[in-house]
Amino acid sequence: MEENNSKPQTPHGVLDISYKDERINRKAFSYRLRRRADEVILMINKHFKSDPRDLLDLGPAEGKSLSIVQDAFPNMKCTGLEYSQELLEACEDKRLTMIQGDAMHPPFPDNSFDIVTATAVIEHVESPLEMIKEVNRILRPGGIFIITTPDPLFEKVAVAIGHLQDEDHQETMTLRTLKSYLSEADMEPVFLSKFMCWPWGFKGELVIERIIKAIGLRFILLNQIAVGLKSVNSKGKEQ
Repeated sequence: MEENNSKPQTPHGVLDISYKDERINRKAFSYRLRRRADEVILMINKHFKSDPRDLLDLGPAEGKSLSIVQDAFPNMKCTGLEYSQELLEACEDKRLTMIQGDAMHPPFPDNSFDIVTATAVIEHVESPLEMIKEVNRILRPGGIFIITTPDPLFEKVAVAIGHLQDEDHQETMTLRTLKSYLSEADMEPVFLSKFMCWPWGFKGELVIERIIKAIGLRFILLNQIAVGLKSVNSKGKEQ
């Protein structure tokens, strides 16, 4: 009988250590990471009504973005759930609790976290709706889920001109789709917007973005953010 030495197949869309290396060498990748982290911090300050105790980040890679969030909330416990063992081992921030696991099946009890984040992750999973349902399960009542994902039109153009490679995205979603998924998962969509007017960033970009939104041209922005709220009336024993 032949011995089977094959490794378990990595789920479609999961990134590996090359993602970390490419981000170091490409300014646009580092910029997008920082902007997504800044948006997460902004959403926590706007939409979580007290001091957050803990946060779970789905698909944090080696934890660079999560470290930025930890800097902003030093008293909050930050946990990352990452599938790639290579990326977990590349994490250098000892403040973070990094766990190996699948974002589709987070290994946590009901009502475990105040905040869950998924930045540039939901487009990689096999079923965004099922992932959101799982997030709703592990959030405490009154907790929030913060999602960022590329605008579908920008992604098509960026891939076509070679700015982005095909990143194994399984579904690209509009804000309307995200709103629908949040509602179907029994979460209240409390914020839906777009951000990022240039993939590399520039001085004064936030002022330009505010002007773009004020004059009704937000459709040209490149990234999207959505915040879902778990009802305070949701049942379940708080951890």
